[in-house]
Amino acid sequence: MRILHICDYISINEDPEFSRNISGYGYMVLCIAKSISALHDIENLDLLTLNCFTKGRKIDEVQIVKRNIMDLLKDIKIKYIFRSIGMLLRYRPNFFWSIRIFFYYLSLGHVESIIKNGKYDLIHFHGIDFLTESMINYCKKHNMKFLVTLHGLYSFHEETNVTWLQIKNERNFLKRIIIDEIPVTVISTGIKNVILNYLNANVIDCIHIVPNGTDIEYTKYNNINIRNLHNIREEEKIMLCVGNISERKNQLQIVRAYRKLEEKIRNKLIILFLGINHVTDFEVEIKQNGMKNRLILCGNISKDILPQYYSQANYTILTSISEGFGLSIIEGFVFGLPNLTFSDLAAIPDIFDPQAMFLIDNRDDDSLTKGIAEFIQIKWDSEYIKQYSRNFSLEKMAKNYSDIYKKIIQ
Repeated sequence: MRILHICDYISINEDPEFSRNISGYGYMVLCIAKSISALHDIENLDLLTLNCFTKGRKIDEVQIVKRNIMDLLKDIKIKYIFRSIGMLLRYRPNFFWSIRIFFYYLSLGHVESIIKNGKYDLIHFHGIDFLTESMINYCKKHNMKFLVTLHGLYSFHEETNVTWLQIKNERNFLKRIIIDEIPVTVISTGIKNVILNYLNANVIDCIHIVPNGTDIEYTKYNNINIRNLHNIREEEKIMLCVGNISERKNQLQIVRAYRKLEEKIRNKLIILFLGINHVTDFEVEIKQNGMKNRLILCGNISKDILPQYYSQANYTILTSISEGFGLSIIEGFVFGLPNLTFSDLAAIPDIFDPQAMFLIDNRDDDSLTKGIAEFIQIKWDSEYIKQYSRNFSLEKMAKNYSDIYKKIIQ
């Protein structure tokens, strides 16, 4: 099979072309592409990023498609310029979104050219943006097979901080799934249930669940002693909260809950926050409560260094208000780390095991405080958790995608 993946961006730390946007989405898209490209029935897998220019190169078996301003200019199509103007006049977005939408439409001719010349068996879109509808229309018009993967939903929670234009765009796409029977994959049962509820449907056969996977065979570690780096005593337990700090990820609630813990529990527990801080008062809140040596902001940790943190930690915690999957949970499983999270997380039906996770039913601060206290008193079997992580291997995830490709193509 010849496959083209189309995404907003990919994330590669310290790479001039792909380090501008660092996020779980960016890491996961590249991870999915690399995993699928390794399968024996994949002849060729190309990946096109829409939010950045690149000279193009091969990463493992994935060919990153070259993209520069000259490519866009030579493939400009007047029809898309008129469509962008019509959309801008109709919705009147702010200046930032006007430029972004116009650029998206300006790119459509080049995307069409890549699809046309690549002779692909299937086009795999990652997420919904202002290009997706036009590209789906192009694929349907030319009888090209395609698949859309939703890595999450952003129009059902205020904390995602998206514009009403993005909300309208996503909702319109969800309605179209039923009307046009668009093949879609989602990364968790929870996301599928939200879509079913929104569309007032019991079953939608064209929506498939493919949980994210992770590398279960880490073999290389950087020689970093995390306890020495952050002045953590041997008798203290380390809990990791992995992910960029934001309102949606809800790390501030961890700070409030930790403050309510009994002092003897706080003295046993250090929480490390791994990710870029996007919350203005987050660090201030920690310092004001005299906890900067117990709740530690580690900043953005590269994918190469992250296993070192998992291998020396004791637990993971995830308190997101909305979360499509929760990759840090299964990444922790690989190293035998149990996870603490809320029971309404979208991926719970797909990843929960009582011997690997502790769930909190209520989302108030007191319940989280109580949950942390109970969670760290449990004797967890790290070897069992490591074995359980094999259910979420990259190979299994890739095989699931490949099986769906074959069904769509046939």
